[in-house]
Amino acid sequence: LSAGAGLTSEQYQDTFESLGNRGFRLVDLSAYTVHGEDRYAALFEQRDGPAQVARHRLREGQDWNTLNVEMVTHGFRLRRISGYRIGQDDRFAVLYEQDGGPPSVERIAMPHSEFKAEVVAMAAFGARLVHISSYRFEGERYTAVWDAVPGPPVEVRTHLDRRELDLAHAELAAAGFR
Repeated sequence: LSAGAGLTSEQYQDTFESLGNRGFRLVDLSAYTVHGEDRYAALFEQRDGPAQVARHRLREGQDWNTLNVEMVTHGFRLRRISGYRIGQDDRFAVLYEQDGGPPSVERIAMPHSEFKAEVVAMAAFGARLVHISSYRFEGERYTAVWDAVPGPPVEVRTHLDRRELDLAHAELAAAGFR
């Protein structure tokens, strides 16, 4: 297990490549800004697995669409995405894996109301929510990844303070969620 936080763009990319060459795999990431500068936190585990591609500083639109089409064409699925803001631009850090699993469906830069509606729509479609991330810009924005395959029930709650989070955890654990 290896982790890094507060990494600059260059440090994040160097860490991904260096640890990847030593058998570590990126398993989670978070992108954020500090005084207008992008920073990254990443968690790596030493284990085998499929090919990975990580990119960051992607803009919504051309950057995002071009990469996503390229990755899907080569059999990669989006596994993690983290949104953040630099100046007036929504940006994204992503992790793709070439794992042969079911197709993934992703939504980016959703305001809270759109995210809540998308959760309901994807559940009706039979997709399983596998990753969520939020960031602030004129309210909250959400990025999410669903696998286009049914799975166990998922409960999504937002806007929880620490006490509410603890209560929700206890309630859901008692109901059999893990």
